[in-house]
Amino acid sequence: GLRPLNHLAAQIDTVDEHALSRRIDLGPVPRELLPPVKCLNALLGRLERSFDRERQFAGDASHELRTPLAALRMVLEVAASRDRSAAEYQAALVEGQRLVRQTTRLVESLLTLARAEQGEVALERSEVTLHEFVDECWKAHADAASRRGLRFTNDVDEALDLATDVARLWIVLGNLLDNAVAYTEADGAIVVRGPTDTALLEVWDSGPVIPEVDLPHLFDRLWRGNRARSEAELHCGLGLALAQAHARALGLQISAHNSPQGRVCFAISARDGGKRGP
Repeated sequence: GLRPLNHLAAQIDTVDEHALSRRIDLGPVPRELLPPVKCLNALLGRLERSFDRERQFAGDASHELRTPLAALRMVLEVAASRDRSAAEYQAALVEGQRLVRQTTRLVESLLTLARAEQGEVALERSEVTLHEFVDECWKAHADAASRRGLRFTNDVDEALDLATDVARLWIVLGNLLDNAVAYTEADGAIVVRGPTDTALLEVWDSGPVIPEVDLPHLFDRLWRGNRARSEAELHCGLGLALAQAHARALGLQISAHNSPQGRVCFAISARDGGKRGP
């Protein structure tokens, strides 16, 4: 009578971190054990996908870090290869500082994303007036937008107050605005509006549009799409992933779509489909 259980235990014992693709054979399993064994196979599938994502992430992170570090090493080796003028040394130092900033931003983004996805940052809610919050958030991006000739409009309801974690919402909106400033065509426009029928906030830019094939990958970690929408080399492919992770912690989600008029919209909405998130 215990033979099916012993057989099941033997199959489970063969599964480890190197063999997550294995599944329990349902053939010899007694009918009474089918539901938990099916749940176990589903769990193994989720673990396999999770391990695959982490391995891919580790590989991508290593690749992303290798590029600026190799560039920094080359700058230092060239500068040290022979005696140079003070101006040449100064240029090498400036280039080295730029590469260090790029690497630091990538590492800090990786750490922040890891903490957000693991739920290590507790929510601290407070009341905020959304229109004023958008204005404050935009100030960090105003200079960069001005250099590119971008116009900004805050079309958020001035009477809307929201109880939320302000620091997390700042990361969400800040990364969307940073993305818009970097990718919107020069002399274009950025508009934040809300609430709408389906979203708490919407961040619109005047394009160019995002290729439809890229839309499903926008919030993937360390993913870059159409470089025609990019001029900022310090963007490390983590901003939208960070925004999505913190949005989910707030009970929100971010989606993106192109409009028929050639504009791009990032919408922040409640995960149940309503416009008001916590």
